[in-house]
Amino acid sequence: MKNIRVEIDNNSGFCFGVVNAIKNAEEELSKGETLYCLGEIVHNSLEVERLEALGLISVDYPTFVSLRNKKILLRAHGEPPATYNIAASNGLHIIDATCQVVLRLQQKIKRCYDAADSSVQLVIYGKKGHAEMNGLVGQTQGTAIVVENVEDLDKLDYTRNIILFAQTTKSLDGFQSIVEIIRSRMSPEADFQYHDTICRQVSNRLESIKRFVASHDYIFFVAGAKSSNGKVLYEECLKANPNCIFISRPDEITALPDGTESVGICGATSTPKWLMEEVATRIKAMNNIPDKTSNDMNFTTLSTSIFEQATQEYHLTNDVDAAPTNPYPSGSIERILYKKNQIDVIQWHLEDLIRNPAIDPKEALELKRRIDRSNQERTDLVELIDSYFLDKYKEIQPQPQASINTESPAWAIDRLSILIIKIYHMQEETMRPDASEEHKQTCANKLAVLLEQKQDLCTALDQLLEDIRDGRKYMKVYKQMKMYNDPSLNPVLYKNG
Repeated sequence: MKNIRVEIDNNSGFCFGVVNAIKNAEEELSKGETLYCLGEIVHNSLEVERLEALGLISVDYPTFVSLRNKKILLRAHGEPPATYNIAASNGLHIIDATCQVVLRLQQKIKRCYDAADSSVQLVIYGKKGHAEMNGLVGQTQGTAIVVENVEDLDKLDYTRNIILFAQTTKSLDGFQSIVEIIRSRMSPEADFQYHDTICRQVSNRLESIKRFVASHDYIFFVAGAKSSNGKVLYEECLKANPNCIFISRPDEITALPDGTESVGICGATSTPKWLMEEVATRIKAMNNIPDKTSNDMNFTTLSTSIFEQATQEYHLTNDVDAAPTNPYPSGSIERILYKKNQIDVIQWHLEDLIRNPAIDPKEALELKRRIDRSNQERTDLVELIDSYFLDKYKEIQPQPQASINTESPAWAIDRLSILIIKIYHMQEETMRPDASEEHKQTCANKLAVLLEQKQDLCTALDQLLEDIRDGRKYMKVYKQMKMYNDPSLNPVLYKNG
């Protein structure tokens, strides 16, 4: 038996757009009806095979055009208006799984295109021919200029106005480089605007995954051969750790070198978590390592994904008074997690507003009371999450020497939610157009610390859940009893009541 640590990267795996598309497909397939998908639902052959076994039929564009009166799923990448027009003409029923981040970007580009005159060049930084880019360019009737690299910038006329967008999955560093080059070439009489439309759930993974691979002796990077995101991330992983092997299936695993003490498993945004778990199981079997794989270990990944989704989707409107939405079913833990981060991110912005030195005192008082109500709701949700764990582990018999943790799982999850929001905003600061380079670099250094904290917190939470599951720790749910909210406990309230 070998004492080798095998760890799956908590931050790898499907982004929330892909999760939603697959969820839509599974729900439709469960009805027993025929479901077509325009293109492969995700760039991972094993996940495509799994869904095809359930009845999903992937079709190319010519086949799609020939379909009549069928049900068609549009994947997370999004589609141009022409696709919807053809579907309507052919009597197709659309299951639209376009990622909300992509959908909002399409709408933004369309509004800009409709409002622009002939003096404006609409430019999109992204990969030519990529499914998402086809949908974005389609919003401009094919007139947008696609910039894939620095050489493509020679196509622009710098004496005319330029408005720049970015494909949601491009790197922030690449986008910033393109911005700086365009800015340096602009004529004084022309105007340059740019919109940072990169999805933070995807972009944040780069620094995180580099830290993860650097912390292990050996790495198996799992992704489909067609995954462009996988190719980019793998190249970055190689830079951080030359002992990084690209595989697409568990049977491609190679023998570990002598002296290996830790193995990391990570992947692209198109890599299913179940596949990384199968890779971990095979590594353990090949090396005679005890397998303690448990679904409990996925809770941190689930929480992280949903928190990033909720944070990203709030910032599409960036309005504390916008009507809240929740894409998850009533009564599910996913719905509770989404609502938890939703409350946190709104409160974050309320805290920004109340710190305005010019704020009207009456408005400040109302904001303070709103923040108090938000704090109470946040606490109630944390206790609800702990109740979920208490019920989940109610049959576990603690070992005689089991200890209690100073922090319950839900309060660790609370910290994770807030950390995700901090990372989002710190990432924004590293790209702020009106900030100095010194400020951006300082924020980049802080961002690196936050990403490390996130990895450490996820690891610690995974360990806590494993300890509870195995009886090494036991848990209780304590009521916080915020006394200032209780008229019978707050002396200012009961003395003046």
